[in-house]
Amino acid sequence: MKGCYVGDQGLAAVGKCCKQLEYLNLRFCEGLTDVCVVELARGVGNSLKSLGITACAKITDTAMEAVGLHCKSLENLSLDAECIHNKGVVSVAQGCPALKSLKLQCINVTDEALTAVGTSCSSLEVLALYSFQKFTDK
Repeated sequence: MKGCYVGDQGLAAVGKCCKQLEYLNLRFCEGLTDVCVVELARGVGNSLKSLGITACAKITDTAMEAVGLHCKSLENLSLDAECIHNKGVVSVAQGCPALKSLKLQCINVTDEALTAVGTSCSSLEVLALYSFQKFTDK
């Protein structure tokens, strides 16, 4: 399946111009990097309520740290990304107190991230975990 043609510059422009953006779904945008997600998070800040990132191979924990720092009203997050680790998930869990739905398919996430979600996300209503190889009974 071919990815979209939106790059860092285009998505950063969305963040600068669409200050009331509430819902964003990024699927197969293979050219996007942390730079654009950081700029987007800074730009839309508290208006963003739902974010989906799927098969964006260059999106890492740095982007998720920016989401946790700037997107305090985020209610729904769906991540399907191999380059996201504990640091990124913990940043979102601790920085987004309004989070109600969290769907994770991140093979590099361990018990540490899930513990942070359990202790920090008191409003969580939906938790979906897919393809986890590093979780234990802990």
